[in-house]
Amino acid sequence: MRGTRGYGKNINREREKTKDNIELDNVNYVNEIQVQCAMCNVLPYDVVKNLERENSIKSSNKTIIAYGENKIKVIGKIILKFMIRKNEYKIKFIVVDVKSRPVLGLNACVKLNLISKIDEIDVDINLRNEFINKNLSIFERERQVPFEHKTQLKENYKAVKSNCRRLPNVVKEKQFVTKNYYDKTALDKSDFAKNEDVLLKVRKEDKWVSRKIIDIHQTPRSYIVKEQNGPVYRRNSSILRHSNLDSYNKNTNSSEGQKKHEEKVDY
Repeated sequence: MRGTRGYGKNINREREKTKDNIELDNVNYVNEIQVQCAMCNVLPYDVVKNLERENSIKSSNKTIIAYGENKIKVIGKIILKFMIRKNEYKIKFIVVDVKSRPVLGLNACVKLNLISKIDEIDVDINLRNEFINKNLSIFERERQVPFEHKTQLKENYKAVKSNCRRLPNVVKEKQFVTKNYYDKTALDKSDFAKNEDVLLKVRKEDKWVSRKIIDIHQTPRSYIVKEQNGPVYRRNSSILRHSNLDSYNKNTNSSEGQKKHEEKVDY
């Protein structure tokens, strides 16, 4: 990551100095304002109501995405007087429908000298690309490092499994494509039952083969079908309906088969 900046809060004596004189629109907010590295200043709607400044809220087309990619409802924007160290500033806040403390963003925190840059990490972009190219499996395929890593736990320690809050972009893209695919068949009814025989087409040989449904999955919605002494496939109900309809009419010239096909046509 190039140009990554590290920020830290000022030392304790500096915070002691600013602790007793923080005001928001002439109202004391000691220990109520969070100092964060957010991209904007955020103000809960409840705070605006307490200040009786609802009429000062203006419309805004901003979108706020919190950590974990959760979208927060934006009500509007407002400009309020912010006093710190006996100095008065006008700060623009994004008003949100969330119960929390007011948040000062990175830009305001730096200019108000509430946080300062400690260090800067600068990695050559060529070195980064070189590392990625040498370890493509980490970023694209198995996502494994080419060496063993041993973790030694404390005695009597119980491991706790937690879901990761952020997914790699490669996984996100595959997840998005898969979700869209199965959403298209989300309204398909379960027309087939377990242990039922179905016909599926073998593309290479251009023929229809009988297979049996051995299992039904709800997530993602699909059927597990298996050929006798053959491979196992996953198919959704839409594919099975079309495959069996087409195969039946292709392999049967009887009037009964044509009649069944005609009954499926509404107009």
